[in-house]
This record gives sequence, structure tokens and C-alpha cells, in this order.
Amino acid sequence: MRRRFHHLILFALLIASAFSLPIRTQAASESSRTKHRIGVFAGFNPDIAPATIAGGLGVNVTDYFRIYGAYGAMNKTTQELPVRLYNNSFGLAFTTIFAAVAYVATLGLIKYRSLWDALDMRADLPEPVRVSTYGGGFKLMIPGLDASPAIGLGYAKYTSDGSYGLGTTGEHLFFTGGLDATTDGGFHFNLGGVYSPQLPKNLRWRLAFSLGFYF
Repeated sequence: MRRRFHHLILFALLIASAFSLPIRTQAASESSRTKHRIGVFAGFNPDIAPATIAGGLGVNVTDYFRIYGAYGAMNKTTQELPVRLYNNSFGLAFTTIFAAVAYVATLGLIKYRSLWDALDMRADLPEPVRVSTYGGGFKLMIPGLDASPAIGLGYAKYTSDGSYGLGTTGEHLFFTGGLDATTDGGFHFNLGGVYSPQLPKNLRWRLAFSLGFYF
């Protein structure tokens, strides 16, 4: 898992290097972060953990230094949403197609509904988990690059129902690394890895993704 995380970070750095110059050719001066200081964002598997989704506020203090705060949650709604989206699209379509093919192949000797139930490719809904988390941190970028490699450090505190080996309350530090991009129009994108050494093993490493807008 650690090797996979390192590969994710390396991939993000390579992407940043490839896209930084096309996004802004005058990188020798200042990036778009100096024009767009305050922003809002929403993320999946966010920096703060444990959480499935989160939203927050960021402030570009300088061209290379950003501070941010966020609130996130992991509950029945946030857990079930991606599963339900899959079940109502790909899961439903695949099951219907395969059941129809099997029905024709068996010359109708087996009822279509029986084949549908046997080949059901929809995923089971997860057990409800209730966790809420808040926290914040800072990130360091390369001055002058709209799309820049970024590293950071943060702190988060959570309350939990005890799922995933968590206590009822807890706090931890986390480390971030990846690609951070802000366009000339203020659109913001972040993709990277997060490591939280004080969390249970199954929650320590994750791939974080967020979109936002800076004004």
C-alpha cells in the first residue's frame, strides 16, 4: 500500500510538470493564486479524515502558501450514494443484458427472472456508519505555476460511532502531496495522496480529490 501511495504522488508530480507551462506561460512572475485569494471547495475522500465527502474554505496567503479549513462526514447517505449510482446504472444494465443472453442461450428453459436474480451484479449497500470530522492545514506550492506540485500538513478531529476501529472521539495529523491547480478564471482542482499515521491502518492512506472556485 505504501508503494502504491508513492506511485500516486510521483504520478501527480509528473502531471503537474507536464501541465504547468501550458496553463500559464508567464510562470516567471506570479500564478493565478495571487489574483484569486479566497475560495470554496468540495472534495471526495478529503484531506481531513475520516470522511467520505467534505466542504471547506481556503485562503491563498501568498503565491506559494495556502491555509484551509473543512468539515466532512461519513454517514449512511454519503456511503450509499456512489453504490446507488452504480446499481441504478451499470449494475442494472449489466444484469439485464447478461440475463437476456442467458435466457436466449437456455432457449427459455430457465425463467428470465430466475436468471436475473442469479446474475444480479448490483452491489450490496454498506452498513451505516456515522462519523463527522473537522480540521484544517496548509499547503506549499511552487510560486508562478498555476498547476503546481503541492505538499502540506494538517490537523483533524472527529467523532464516531466506533466503526472502522475508531474511538468515539479522536484527533490526528495528516500529510498531503499531489497536484494543485488554479486557472486564470479561478477554477480550482486538487488531486493527491494523504497519509494519516495516527488513524487505523485501513484509513491511513487515501487518494483525495476536490474541486472549487477562488474569487
